[in-house]
Amino acid sequence: MVRAFATRIRANKKQRKQYGPSIIHSSSRISPMNTSMKTPTNLLMKSDTSKPQETFQASSFSFEIELSTKTASTHLRTENIEKTKIYPKKWLIVIIVITILLALSALAVGIYLIIHFRTTKATTTPILKPLLRWNSTGLTVGGVGGSSGSTFDKLNTPIDLAVDFSNTLYIADFNNNRIQQWLTGALNGTTVAGQASGTSGIGAAYLSSPAGVFIDSNNNLYISDSTNARIQQWASGATVGTLIAGTGSSGSAYNQLNTPYFISRDITTNTLYIADFNNHRVMSYASGASNGTLAIGGQGPGMNNTQLNYPAGVYFDSASICLVIANYGGQHIVRWTLGVTVDPMGNLYVAGTGDQRIQLLLAGQTNGTTLAGITGLSGSNSTQLNSPYSIRLDNQLNLFVADTINNRIQKFVRY
Repeated sequence: MVRAFATRIRANKKQRKQYGPSIIHSSSRISPMNTSMKTPTNLLMKSDTSKPQETFQASSFSFEIELSTKTASTHLRTENIEKTKIYPKKWLIVIIVITILLALSALAVGIYLIIHFRTTKATTTPILKPLLRWNSTGLTVGGVGGSSGSTFDKLNTPIDLAVDFSNTLYIADFNNNRIQQWLTGALNGTTVAGQASGTSGIGAAYLSSPAGVFIDSNNNLYISDSTNARIQQWASGATVGTLIAGTGSSGSAYNQLNTPYFISRDITTNTLYIADFNNHRVMSYASGASNGTLAIGGQGPGMNNTQLNYPAGVYFDSASICLVIANYGGQHIVRWTLGVTVDPMGNLYVAGTGDQRIQLLLAGQTNGTTLAGITGLSGSNSTQLNSPYSIRLDNQLNLFVADTINNRIQKFVRY
């Protein structure tokens, strides 16, 4: 066996001698971190110069290529693992940041909605109040200032008045024993109840010292015929009145009156309210009733909560369903001064007979503002009043004042 191996070696030596030395050169460079390969260079096998040269492509790098491919795959897997690796601490920070941002966003949206809805509510439910102011200079729209008389252009101690929907005036011409109708802009009045001549009487066609007048939506007149101790209804266009309260003789029974003054009416129930002056009470009469019902007072003159003291004015406030009474003897209002009226906003207008002025008390307030007249100073010029007894408002809230001792009706224009 040894001999055979030695024989093979000798044979190889002979073969190398025959072909000469051989040189193998490769320019391929493969490193563990570089998997790119260059094409193997030619391998040149030389013998001596007398032998022809042969060139061939080497293909002996399969091992190196396989090793390089495995190394590259290993690196790619490592990169992918590192890219997809999740670090719990980083995720926790991200979650906390996102939660905080969401909470802040929700808070901001909530604040915006609160402000928006509050602003919307405030702007969609406004409280609108009309501007209340009047010219302090009065315009004479009925009578001749400073001059009394019984002619159609004059009045004699007008105490009360009413205004219809067309702003026509109806004036209780007290000492002329009649009711005068005064159209807007007219210089003369027209007698619509009582005698045009001013004659008093007890018959159905007569009045005696009418102290109060009220007109309904059908232009029917309700007249306080004070000296005759009765309330007369005069239908529109009628020449005689109909007795609806009192008996025509003074007394304190519930079917009697004693010098009735102002009257008011609840247009919903048609109940009539009468200031029964000398009986110190207010009586109510249901429609068609022959007897009245005691509303307030009737306990003699006084200042406590159950008494009245010569009530002269009465007004039914439909908004609050209560009576506003001018307590003449007590000089106060029992929701009570002489001559009162209320506007649709609940503001109170008071004729200060002794103070020579008209006062406005805004709803809910106790201090008044002078709208017309000069406090404590009577007179007959256009800015003065003399014992104003009654006030009425038209549908534009212009003031009409019964300037009693001046024998005129003054209009104070709202602007």
